[in-house]
Amino acid sequence: MGGSLRRLLAVAAALLASLVLYGPLAGGPFTDRASRNAGGPPAPAPHRHRGSGDGGTDHVVSVVQTLRSQDSAAPTPSRAVPARAAGETSTPSAVTTVTTSTCAAPPMAHRGHAWGVPTENTLGAFRWAASKGAPWFETDIRWTKDGAAVAMHDRSLRRTTDRWGYVDRRTAAYVKGARTPDGQHPPYLTQVLRVARETGTNVSLEMKPYATAAQVDLLVRRIRQFDMTERVLVTAWGRHNIVMVEKRAPAIRTGHYDSPGRWGDMVARGVPWDYYIPGYASITASRIRTAHRHGIRIVAPSAVHDDSSGSLEDQWQKLNVWGADMILTNRAPRYLWWAGERTMC
Repeated sequence: MGGSLRRLLAVAAALLASLVLYGPLAGGPFTDRASRNAGGPPAPAPHRHRGSGDGGTDHVVSVVQTLRSQDSAAPTPSRAVPARAAGETSTPSAVTTVTTSTCAAPPMAHRGHAWGVPTENTLGAFRWAASKGAPWFETDIRWTKDGAAVAMHDRSLRRTTDRWGYVDRRTAAYVKGARTPDGQHPPYLTQVLRVARETGTNVSLEMKPYATAAQVDLLVRRIRQFDMTERVLVTAWGRHNIVMVEKRAPAIRTGHYDSPGRWGDMVARGVPWDYYIPGYASITASRIRTAHRHGIRIVAPSAVHDDSSGSLEDQWQKLNVWGADMILTNRAPRYLWWAGERTMC
């Protein structure tokens, strides 16, 4: 077997492993919220439960087929990669030998692609993340002067585009006219949701900064418009923003960013959200267990999303052993390759 074909089959293995293992986290958040609303104790977050049926199989298989087609000189492999049949919940027997990481937490691609090209928080970045097999991508939502929702991390346009000024003080037309170094334009929220739906990817939307009631109304309306309620996680730093989303759309999963040292306060207050996104330095195994006992799941960021606090692989190993439910990282493809070689039960 040629070296090129072996590499392609390795890519296929990693992509299919990510699909089988990292479907949307179904069931837990809705059950947890229902028990809270009923006045009873919240159900513990199902540890290491991975849902299936997100419609992403065809997408991953198409990526594998595209990779194979690039090696036209290679013979057709005798063991084709099968798509999951309708209603099938078990892993296809033809890929069981590559499905080794049955307990690894799924990665969330931070800003789609937060380093190099394509530029972060662009449609190209989101499609890139999906093409690499990431089951989730994350983006930041800001509102323009005239009320449009756009994907942009910074308040200022200067760092990632050729224009200047604050997003909230510019019109949608001005913001959309900006260009990134690779020639893309900041996308509207509707474009972000369309890409997620078309690629079968889940998306985390972080509201920046503190949103008004009208802005939250727009966000919820767009999520429903694209039928993405079950594949979206809405996050924020402000508790009141999460409460507004919960009141308007209880079925939408929510998550809260917070500063280190607030875990005990978080639990004591009886928080209404489903996920908690703490700082890397504040994460411990016991704190994750405490969150799980209260029906809260943990999205764990890598430290500064790079190798500054030990190797990324060491960070990922520790977070998985401790029981993190998702890993927020700038290196989602690298994580998928790493996770495909390990089992962390």
